[in-house]
This record gives sequence, C-alpha cells and structure tokens, in this order.
Amino acid sequence: MTELERWQEVMREMKAEPLTLSPKISSTMRTSLTGMLFILARYKFGMQMMRNRRGLKIIDFGCNDGIGDLMIRQNIDAESILGVDFDADAIKWAKENLEDDILHFEEADFLGKFFGGG
Repeated sequence: MTELERWQEVMREMKAEPLTLSPKISSTMRTSLTGMLFILARYKFGMQMMRNRRGLKIIDFGCNDGIGDLMIRQNIDAESILGVDFDADAIKWAKENLEDDILHFEEADFLGKFFGGG
C-alpha cells in the first residue's frame, strides 16, 4: 500500500465531524503524510490499550497542539485528560480550540524538570 493509499484509508475512518486543525498539524499533513500517520498511529495504539477501561485520568506528555488528546476524548471513557507540552504556541492553540470540561492543557518543560534542565 502506498503512502497516499494509507492516508486515504485513515481519512475514510475519521468521523465526518468538522474540525479546525492547528497550523502545526496542518503543516504536517501538507508536508509529511508519513509524519501524520505516525502521530495518528501513536494515539491509536494508546487508545487500544485504554478502550475497555472506564473513568481514566490521562496525562499526555508531549501533546503538541492536542489533536491526539482530542482523539482520546472522542473515543475513550476518561474522567480527565491533561495534555502537557513546552511549546507555548501549541498549548495556546489547544486551550483556545479544544479545551473543555474533561480535556485540559498545560505548558510545562517536563523534559527539563525530569532530566536535569530545571
């Protein structure tokens, strides 16, 4: 299967709900279908591990603009989802466009905190 065929398959499986994408994820879609498929696969794998559990509290370190967290929000029974990233612009976009009563975002340098940078 070619890269284009894989992407077309993913698009068919996505819900028909309208969604405005962030500038970063839009750029990834335009420039790297493989990169976009990698992002989607990462979250699909995680959702398969969570699918039979209820009332989860989820933290996603490295959430970027939160598109994967939105996928989790739409497909998993979660009590709360917290997306964390050090990219201020990505977190700002996620807060303005995706945040709701369950889905939240926080800007934090989690790498520096845990690996000696601050």
